[in-house]
Amino acid sequence: MNLNQLYYFTVLAKHQHYTRASEELHISQPTLSKAISALESELNVFLFKKQGRNVVLTKQGRQYNEYVKVALQEISKGNEYLRKELSGDGAQLDLGFITSLSMDFIPELIEGFIRQEKKPVFFSLKENVSQELIRGLKNEEYDVVFCTPDDLEKDISFTPIVKQSFVFACLPNHPLANRSSITMAEAGHERYVAHSPESAIHHILLTIFTELNIVPSIVSEANEDQAILSLVKAGVGCAIMTDSLNIRKFKNIVFIPIEHPYERKVCMAVMKNQEKSEIVKRFIHYVTKHINNY
Repeated sequence: MNLNQLYYFTVLAKHQHYTRASEELHISQPTLSKAISALESELNVFLFKKQGRNVVLTKQGRQYNEYVKVALQEISKGNEYLRKELSGDGAQLDLGFITSLSMDFIPELIEGFIRQEKKPVFFSLKENVSQELIRGLKNEEYDVVFCTPDDLEKDISFTPIVKQSFVFACLPNHPLANRSSITMAEAGHERYVAHSPESAIHHILLTIFTELNIVPSIVSEANEDQAILSLVKAGVGCAIMTDSLNIRKFKNIVFIPIEHPYERKVCMAVMKNQEKSEIVKRFIHYVTKHINNY
């Protein structure tokens, strides 16, 4: 069975006449007859029966015709989807990113790309921690993700796009609240609410603390910045996190810059050997070209 046989079947079912059907298909009548006979033989059922000079569908043929028409329509939709996907015409971009990029970097990036394309682009956006974003990228859930790089992922290309500085979050009545900046060593000796082990920041900070010979006093853990700051606001402890517009919206919390050289590197991550649509290729090129603008 092949698509030609199924298409021939639907055309013959429409005309119920071999000559007219073969004319529409631009094939000879014997070729059409042979294709229908082969289909009936494979299915082990008669799809047509003679009625004078015409043919009509049998009971089984009528039912089968309904299924075949739906199947061919779906295949046609699939072909059209692939055509659009490969050409970039109305295609979809599946992006994943860490939460700290959601209020400034990602919106600006999307706005600029749409302006370049000069036509609608459908974006599917999801926030998650870096570990889950990388897993999703490998499972083809995303076309592109923005996350902390993982040197162990050899099949992924990581392109640095932005560096995020660290800040110390505390209540206004904290002894360090009036400082213009503090060192990581000072921040590390406070009781603090940590990012959960699933977050890349958790491991970045533990590495820094080890280098500074600091054993952090972790009083609680949470997965997202919002949850961490809620605990800070409740007086559970302080926090160390990357600076972004997302955290600055919290009231009654003081954010103190932590002195360099401590920064978090965020990268654009894509699979190295995966076929990419034209829209994805253009997006990757756009991001790479505009890195210096962010």
